[in-house]
Amino acid sequence: FFYPRGRGDDVVRRLQEQCAAGRGIQPRKGRALFFLHADADGTETIRATRERYPGRRVLALFEVESNTSRRRVFQDDFGAALGSADHVWFCQPHEKADNLAEADRLDLTELVKSIRDGGTPAEVITEIDQLADVVAAFARPSQDVVLAMSGRDFHGIHAKVLDRLTTHHG
Repeated sequence: FFYPRGRGDDVVRRLQEQCAAGRGIQPRKGRALFFLHADADGTETIRATRERYPGRRVLALFEVESNTSRRRVFQDDFGAALGSADHVWFCQPHEKADNLAEADRLDLTELVKSIRDGGTPAEVITEIDQLADVVAAFARPSQDVVLAMSGRDFHGIHAKVLDRLTTHHG
């Protein structure tokens, strides 16, 4: 497991307990589920994941939440990084009451288009429960690694995907 630094330790603890109990994670069904902070070098994260789990699809979930990830200056970097995954899903971007000018904000529609134009399926699913349903139904036992990348708790996506993987795949 890779897991969030600091905040979210209770989520990590619960997930580790669930994994130890065989709740549909790698030891039981050959599936791995990772929890990462979004970082500016997502390409390296995905590359390292492919190296650690050769031959598996990398399914990337990304929450545009942090002050860094919400900035247009990273538009191209995120497109290149996330485009190296096999499939990408975004949740609804986190809204913040701040003074970040619209022109300085990441354009999620444009980002999804650039990832698709590069040949990687990408989409935005605004409802977190629906996102968890879609990812769990899409994931293939023993063939996929799910990367959930966020600077926060990602609206509980970690536990939601775990629960649905158990439901969909036993």
